Amino acid sequence: MSGLLLKSANLIQSETVSFIKCGDLSLITFIKCDIIGLIGAMAGVPPQILLDGDSLFTHFKGALTEQYVLEELTALGLSPNYWSPDNIKAEVEFLLQIGTMICPLEAKAETNLRAKSLKSYIDRFNPRKALRVSMSKWSSGERIDDYPLYAIPEAIGNLIRNNNG
Repeated sequence: MSGLLLKSANLIQSETVSFIKCGDLSLITFIKCDIIGLIGAMAGVPPQILLDGDSLFTHFKGALTEQYVLEELTALGLSPNYWSPDNIKAEVEFLLQIGTMICPLEAKAETNLRAKSLKSYIDRFNPRKALRVSMSKWSSGERIDDYPLYAIPEAIGNLIRNNNG
């Protein structure tokens, strides 16, 4: 199992330009970098559950989706963090620093786009743009752009272009 840990993501509770200086290293979330199927095998999830969409898969698919997004972001050269407010059981899975812009990214495993944590982050910090990736189609809103999971490179490319121009 050694060598599979990609990195830990720092918990961020305030918005600053540099995550490196404000991350609370005592509160980290570990995410394995590896093939999604291997994670399922390590967890003992029978392949048929993944293929059939069994109700037991409901909880696990969120973790697999977050893992997939992390691998995509890492492949793009990003080092995401995550955000969780004090005393509230909520989190935004990924905070991205693009130049001087900090962008929250919420990952959803289904087409249900309710994201209370993302809304809480937006209300608190008023980022220029937030991203949400899911099984839904692309759409652009005033504050949140939605992308299908397979289009994460396009989402990040658009974010970089819009930040530079």
